[in-house]
Amino acid sequence: MIINEVVDARPNPEHLGVYAGQAIRAPADRAAWLNNMVRGLDERGVTPILPGESPPESAPSVRFVVEKAWIANAHDDIGAGVLLRLDEVHDGRTTQFRFRGAKQKMVYFSADVSKTETALNSAVSEALDAMTLHLRRRCLRIGPIPAPSSAAH
Repeated sequence: MIINEVVDARPNPEHLGVYAGQAIRAPADRAAWLNNMVRGLDERGVTPILPGESPPESAPSVRFVVEKAWIANAHDDIGAGVLLRLDEVHDGRTTQFRFRGAKQKMVYFSADVSKTETALNSAVSEALDAMTLHLRRRCLRIGPIPAPSSAAH
């Protein structure tokens, strides 16, 4: 699958949420952070081709969009959520597919930055699992690409 573009479409890209009254900032290198999300598809058997990489001719093209990514806490709970989107273009029309992931966890008294990262990573993982299932189903519907005919002259 060719990723034509990786987009952070969140309303405030610098901000990821609030923990214990303190702002949680997004990673400084957001491009690397977003590309790491996309690379999570690799672990699931879907090979993404990012902008600048050489794609095979037959790979479908999509736009990978992060619409929401949020972390918050209430007392002893951490909640994280993510909304990812794939935009597929066929015959000049764009179809959008959305994938959600969420993680809610009670952390007791051991909450720290790693707990918030783990919560967000779990939410992203859940969304990528759903995206992978969607992409596999799409490949099954499209069917295998026929081999070139050796009789063509």
